[in-house]
Parts: sequence; C-alpha cells; structure tokens
Amino acid sequence: MLDVISYVNAKKDEMKRAVEFLTKADLQPRMAIITDDKNFDANASYIKSKTQFALDVGVACDVIVMKEDDEFPDLEPYHGAIVQYPFRDYNFDIFRYWVSCNVPPEKDIDGLSYQSHFKPCTPLGIVKYLERLRDEKIIEGNVTVNVIGYGGLVGKPLTEMLLEDKRYTVCVTRSDTDEWVRDTFKAAANVIVCATPKPNLVMWTSSSKVYIDCGCSLIDGKLIGNVRRDCYGDDELITPVPGGVGRLTVLSLFENLLDTIY
Repeated sequence: MLDVISYVNAKKDEMKRAVEFLTKADLQPRMAIITDDKNFDANASYIKSKTQFALDVGVACDVIVMKEDDEFPDLEPYHGAIVQYPFRDYNFDIFRYWVSCNVPPEKDIDGLSYQSHFKPCTPLGIVKYLERLRDEKIIEGNVTVNVIGYGGLVGKPLTEMLLEDKRYTVCVTRSDTDEWVRDTFKAAANVIVCATPKPNLVMWTSSSKVYIDCGCSLIDGKLIGNVRRDCYGDDELITPVPGGVGRLTVLSLFENLLDTIY
C-alpha cells in the first residue's frame, strides 16, 4: 500500500511552521468553507476533514451554512474560500458557473471557477504525489498513465495537467468503455488513475503498476473505491480508500491557501 499518510504528515509539519511564521507577522491565514443547509449532513465528513486540518496547522477556518434565500457571504475577511459540493440541487456544470460568479478568482482555492488562479485540488494533489513517487524511484522516465474517467472534478483536469508535462503519456478511458479496450489500456499503463463514481470497477491489479484510487462510494457504511479491495494485497502500490486521495486533496487545498499570501 502506498504510504500517503506519511507524505501528507510531513507536508503538514512544513505547513504548520509556515503558518506560525505568518501568524507572528499578523498574517494568519483565514479560510471560509461554504455549504448549504440541505446538503450539510452529506458534506459533514468532508467539512470535518478540512476543519481538522486547519486546526492542526493553525489556519483560522469558518464554516458558513447558507439557506436558500441567503445572500452569498462577504469573503473580504478571508484569504481563500471553498464551496463544498454537492450544493443545493446544482449539477456540476451549474455549480461551477455559480462558484465562478460568486468567488473571486484569487480566493478560489478549490480551483473550480473558470477564472481561478489555482489548479483543482484533487488533480493537483495527485500530480504532486506522482512527483513524490518519482523522487522515490517508484516511477521513472516517460510514464504512461491510464486515466479512467473524464469528469469535471478529477479526470478531465488531471488529464490536462499531465499532458502539460512531457514526462507523461496519457490515455483516457471511461467506466462504460468496452471492457476489452479498457483492459488493453490498463495493461499498457505504468500508472492507473481510477476516477469514476462506480465502485469496484477495477477487478484485477498488477504488482508492477501504481494505482491511484479516487473512488469514494458509501456502501453498507463503508467507503469503497474504484479498485476492488480483495483483488490486491497490502504490498501493492495503491492509494488506500479511505486515507488516500482525499488526504491529497485537502493538503492541496491548504497549499493553495498559503499561495494566496506568499
């Protein structure tokens, strides 16, 4: 299993020292997490992970719960803001447009608006973690990446970010791609990123490949990824679910927050 926790904790320690320095200079980072009352319970665990991270590193963090008729909150006191999705009854395209209209691009630390100054957090976290795997010589040279899924939150922006780096060759499949084609691309890839809403989509793994599992489905009270858990052992190179990509996402969110100051 890939040790995402140690990587994130090391970065968190660095961030805590940076926040302490900023706080002494009267520049304590402040962020707002905006949610709506309808989806508050569904978003509670995601919000908690962010507020706990903020507490751990010394960032001031406010959770703002909006009702249907509320005006969008004033973001002037904050260095950055995130609107937690799902939000109201918006599909992702409407949600992204709504964020673009309400969150200034220099404060959109989630990287969701069309004009945001920042990269989306989950793809950014994955790209940075792949760099860590290069440092550890787990992946080297020109790496072929099979991205399964082309959604607006992960698959599409991740593909675009990887294509900007000449060290990656990227092939994209979808959850409904013909199984033979999907297996052919998986067999050719060094790294497989699974980013679909379908649990247990990947039914076999190889010890010679790296798997980044972005799946997050709640089944019988358990979080299930895109890679079937009983098809791989603890010694294989795969991000755990839970405790994997979600941690990378939160880390990138706070890295973006600090970038609003530095």
